[in-house]
Amino acid sequence: MSELTVQEQVIARATTDSAFRQRVTANPRTVLADEYNVHIPENVQVRVLEDKAGTVSLVLPAADDGMLDLSDEDLEAAAGGTWREFTWTLICWGDGKAPGSK
Repeated sequence: MSELTVQEQVIARATTDSAFRQRVTANPRTVLADEYNVHIPENVQVRVLEDKAGTVSLVLPAADDGMLDLSDEDLEAAAGGTWREFTWTLICWGDGKAPGSK
């Protein structure tokens, strides 16, 4: 079985550990850095969406995130392995269980 992604680990833990859920909801950037060694640049906004019972959130990418031409700088960064930007969505379910879980 493959390892869980950081997002999957955070969701799994948040569904069983209410103190962790409160911390990651209140300050996700700090929790990700301290506990998962994931450092998100300050210019990237981090939000945790917490669904309530009977609610499902559908998170869409920004409208301008379509096919974009990469600049020479972006191509060089990609070739050199430099990380530039990413999109990460964390959704916690209000009843503590992911849809379809028992």
